[in-house]
Amino acid sequence: MYVVKNALRNISRAKGRNILFGIIVLIIAVSACLSLSIREAANTAKEEGLSELNITGNITLNTDKLMKNAGGSSSEKPDKSDMKKAMQGASSLSLSKLEKYAKCESVKDFYYTTSVSADSGSDDLEAVESSSDSNMPGGSQDSSDQSDFTITGYSSDEAMTDFVDGTSTIKKGSVFEENTSENQCIISSSLATYNDLSVGDKIKLTATDDDDNDVTFTLTVCGIYKTSSSSQSQSAGGGMMNFDSSNNIYMSYKALNNICESDNITGMVNGTYTFKDYSAYKKFKTEAHDAGLSSKYTVTSQDVNQYEQSLQPLNNLSKFATIFMIIVLVIGCVILFVLTLFNIRDRKYEIGALAAIGMKKKTIAKQFIYELIAVTFAALVLGTAIGGVTSVPITNSLLSSQITSQQEDNQNQMQQFGRESGSSSSDSSSSGTKAPSGNTGGGSSSVSSVSSATDFKVVLELLGIGMILTLLSGGIAVATVMRYDTLEILTDRD
Repeated sequence: MYVVKNALRNISRAKGRNILFGIIVLIIAVSACLSLSIREAANTAKEEGLSELNITGNITLNTDKLMKNAGGSSSEKPDKSDMKKAMQGASSLSLSKLEKYAKCESVKDFYYTTSVSADSGSDDLEAVESSSDSNMPGGSQDSSDQSDFTITGYSSDEAMTDFVDGTSTIKKGSVFEENTSENQCIISSSLATYNDLSVGDKIKLTATDDDDNDVTFTLTVCGIYKTSSSSQSQSAGGGMMNFDSSNNIYMSYKALNNICESDNITGMVNGTYTFKDYSAYKKFKTEAHDAGLSSKYTVTSQDVNQYEQSLQPLNNLSKFATIFMIIVLVIGCVILFVLTLFNIRDRKYEIGALAAIGMKKKTIAKQFIYELIAVTFAALVLGTAIGGVTSVPITNSLLSSQITSQQEDNQNQMQQFGRESGSSSSDSSSSGTKAPSGNTGGGSSSVSSVSSATDFKVVLELLGIGMILTLLSGGIAVATVMRYDTLEILTDRD
């Protein structure tokens, strides 16, 4: 007990020295608290966001792996013919196989679509041409190389994600009945206005069957929708061509599938799986391959990809904060090392006097350790309080700067490509601050702030840092005290 009391008295006796030591620990504590809080905020934001996210996934071709396997060993020259054969032989999965994987335990729900490219079957129907089409190299020549319309058949109302998330809404009429076999469709208001079409009108479309023959069929317009989506860029023949979303025609999967079967038309089937949470999505990746999914295919989620991109500014800030904390810790530890050596050296005669009256060196070393613990603990408490109060505003301020900087970089990049910053191209390659809002296939929200940063985990980590600092300084004190010889100290006051 005497040692503890004497240690506390020595703190008040040497105020200047201990205040300097405390200031160094305080700076380390505040810096560490801010850095750890920023890192914890990034982890918390990711976990909370993923837990609230309605995740959807798709099974797609793993083209990178196909190319790698077809190219042979790295020492050999890649065989392009083998790569072409591999790509041609790897077709999209059939509906029956997609439904097979939908039976996995991790899958919450499953819906699917089929798409068919079609052209006008009469002179009364023309596709809407966006302004970007006329600005393309070659003008209207490119439009002749692609179909005018895309007909999409939906298995259920849930599959119509544009209407679920509010991107599209019915303006006149109504959506066709779910799973109906009638040849009803809904068209965009732009297409209806362009061709003077109303609910109840019939349109003729032409598609190419498997024998390259043109097949004409008739659809009845049961609804007209309004959409906020813009032109969609599609690759074709190594170039890019724009497809106006106004030319999308929607109908029931069953009705479109009946047309495909009767007219020998092959549609492109796409299945979408929904999951309860992120862990279920990760589990499905394993379950699907265990159920027989070939390694040619992979499970992807645009929702997860977009959300992870939205966290990029916060992750970057977390990395910078961690580097900053390491630098502060290294410099701080060096300074504490030097201060502790000078402190022991200045009090060398005190050590000799205590040893002369019979106090063991271990006991003397304990006294120095208790002093370091008291000063370090007080500085840690104050540093944690300061860091906890300022962590959220500082994190949000730095995050805002990081997002702004990233947006400016992307805008500059768009300008270097000669594109407008507000065009659809730049929208599709946004700054990485967009994340799904939680609606299936839904819109996006910006991850631009955090509501909490310092928590119990951060406090425990700070206590661990405090213990390390105490052990470091205490170890130096113990080693120095144990090395001193009592008689030499008393005979040499210098």
